Amino acid sequence: MLAVACALLLPANVTPALAQGTVSGGGCAVPGCTINDNTVNSADIQDGTITGADVATGTITSANIQDATITGADILNGTILGADIGTATITAANIANATITGANIATGTVTTGNILNGTILGADIATGTVTSANITDASITGADIATGTVTSANIQNGTIVAADIATGGVTSANILNGTIASVDIATGGVTSTNILDATITNADIANATITGAKIAAGTVTSGNILDATITNADIANATITGAKIAAGTVTSGNILDGTIASADIATGGVTSTNILDATITGADIANGAVTTANILDGTIASADLAAGAVGTANIANDAVTSAKILDGTVGSADLADGAVTSIKLAADSVDSSKIIDGTIVAADLADGAVT
Repeated sequence: MLAVACALLLPANVTPALAQGTVSGGGCAVPGCTINDNTVNSADIQDGTITGADVATGTITSANIQDATITGADILNGTILGADIGTATITAANIANATITGANIATGTVTTGNILNGTILGADIATGTVTSANITDASITGADIATGTVTSANIQNGTIVAADIATGGVTSANILNGTIASVDIATGGVTSTNILDATITNADIANATITGAKIAAGTVTSGNILDATITNADIANATITGAKIAAGTVTSGNILDGTIASADIATGGVTSTNILDATITGADIANGAVTTANILDGTIASADLAAGAVGTANIANDAVTSAKILDGTVGSADLADGAVTSIKLAADSVDSSKIIDGTIVAADLADGAVT
C-alpha cells in the first residue's frame, strides 16, 4: 500500500488510510498529497508505463537489470565501451553475424584463441600484413601459393632440390648459359632427345669418354675426325681397301717391312725407279723371266755367268776374238779339224812340244829345211 502524505492538520501520529488503488499514476486523489520516498515497489507500477524520462541519469545499475533481458534495441548505438564489458563475457552467441568491424576491436586485442580455426580468409588480411614470423615453419603448401607468385628473390639460394621440380619443368630458358656442370647431371640422365641436334662440340666431351658403342653406324665422317689422329689400333683388321686410300698417299713408312706380295703389285707396276739399286737378287727373279730386252747391253760380266753357262748357241758368229780367250786355254778339242792354218800360227809359235811325235812327213818340210 502506498504511504501518502497529505497537507492536512492532523496529529503527528495519525496517517490517513486510503483505500488501495485510490492513488493513480496521475498523482494523489486527495488535494495536497505526495508519495513518500522508497514507498513505491514493482507491484505499485503499471506494467510498461516507466519511460526513459521517468528514470534519473545513472540510476539503473546491473543489479536493477534482469539477466538476459538486454537486447540490441535497448542499447544506444556507439555507447558500449571496453570498460562496460566483463572479461570473457561476450561469446559468439552474443554477437550478430557480420556486425563487428575492425574499428570495434582494440589494436592487439585479438589472439589466436579468439579466432575460430579455419575461418580467416585472404580478404580478412591486409596487404603486406603477414610476415615470416606469423607463419608456422613448414606449414606453407603449394595450394597456399598463387600461380606465378614465387620469384627467385623468394627462394633461398641452394635450397631447390630435384624433388621440388616437376618432371619436364625445367627448360633451356630456365637455365643460365654455361652453368650446367657434369656433377649436375645424373649418370645416364641425358638422352639424345635432351640434346639439341648438332650442338655437341669437342669441348663438351671429356677425353676418352665416347666409345664405339655410343656412335651410330655410319655416323662418323672425315669431317668428324681430327687430321692425323687415326692410329693402327683404331682400324679393324682388313677394313681399309684400295678405294679408301688416296692416290699417292701410301709411302714406304706406311708399309710393314716384308709384307708387299706379288699379288699387291699391278702388272707392270714396278719400274726401275721403284727398285733400290743393287737390291734385286736371283731369288727375286722367276726362272726364265729375264730376257735380252731386260739386260742392258754390255753389262753381263763373266762373274754374272755360271761355269759352263755360255754354250756355242749363246755365242754369235765371230763374237769370240783372241782377246776374249784366256791365254793357254784353247785345247785341241776346242779346234775343229783343219781349223788351224799356217796363217793362224804366229812366227816361231810351233815347237817340238806342239807336234805329235811321228806326224811330220816330207810334205810338211820345206826344201832345204832339214840340215
